[in-house]
Amino acid sequence: MSTLRLNESLLLGKGNERLCYVHPDDPSKIIKVPYKQLNARDQNRLEELYAAYLERKGVSFEHITRCYGSVDVEGKKGLVFDRVINSDGSVSRTFSDIIRQQVITPEQAKVLLDDLQAYLVENNILFVDVSLDNIMCRHEEDGSYRLIIVDGLGARRPGFKFWLYRHFPPYAAYKVKHQWPKVMRNFEKLLKELAAN
Repeated sequence: MSTLRLNESLLLGKGNERLCYVHPDDPSKIIKVPYKQLNARDQNRLEELYAAYLERKGVSFEHITRCYGSVDVEGKKGLVFDRVINSDGSVSRTFSDIIRQQVITPEQAKVLLDDLQAYLVENNILFVDVSLDNIMCRHEEDGSYRLIIVDGLGARRPGFKFWLYRHFPPYAAYKVKHQWPKVMRNFEKLLKELAAN
């Protein structure tokens, strides 16, 4: 396997454990690369397992990004995903940025969140790292918007619970429903911050 080389010009963002880059050979993809010493969490491994599980289930990728497996990035294992791009070819912004910049109203945002929640429940998809920055807002050709989760799916750490999520659907469904209030609390908190400014 050939080694990809990445540079600062391709860097999109930095999380707690990983850097996110534009794929140097395909700008419609991104690569998540760990920058900390691998620990028990190993988010790339967890995401790869969960993405493979969703593929086997045959879920729609309408509101999440598809995973294309791993690549070697200068000796580190990077994970490749679709990049969220608007219908006009521009790069989509995070849901929190769209709200802060008042591109959409709080009422429109709530409709988009309701649609995302229905999708997660219907497909039994776990959104565990519920930061609004993990949700992109894609501008569609007809002028509407669609929320797409780009990070935080599956589990925060390996173990028996993660195994249960993938092998015992009622347990996963319980978790899916109980995670959503956290998303809404983050949304309400952001609206309050905007109102205070």
